[in-house]
Amino acid sequence: MPLIDNYLLDNYLIDGPIGIKIDQGDIPEADVSMFTNVIQPGGGTTSTYLAVVNKSFGFVPKVIVVYFTPDSSYPPNQCAYFEMLPMMSGYPTAQYQSGTARIDGTVCYVRSTGFRLPVYQKSYPTRAYSYVAIGW
Repeated sequence: MPLIDNYLLDNYLIDGPIGIKIDQGDIPEADVSMFTNVIQPGGGTTSTYLAVVNKSFGFVPKVIVVYFTPDSSYPPNQCAYFEMLPMMSGYPTAQYQSGTARIDGTVCYVRSTGFRLPVYQKSYPTRAYSYVAIGW
């Protein structure tokens, strides 16, 4: 009878099911300087900054978390969260500090070639953004 290796992550499904894809990285300061209107789930608009990543992931992310990169003076701080489901008014949404935005494919989008998601404030040299994108 084989023994269970208590140190093997597969035993605890920590490494995720087969097919999970993860990409992470930093978002340069210049890519969080766009200030524009985003569409809210109900159809109205609000103004906010957008975090922009242009990179081929090789998959369409189902979940993306954008956060301030931790440094000595600031802890990690979630700034935006995108999840393909649930949908509002037929669109996926992204939550950020001051509201919810529709991922309509024009102003805000998530594609295999990158994403544009709302964040509450622009980045600064001392407070850059990072992201984690997950797909399957």
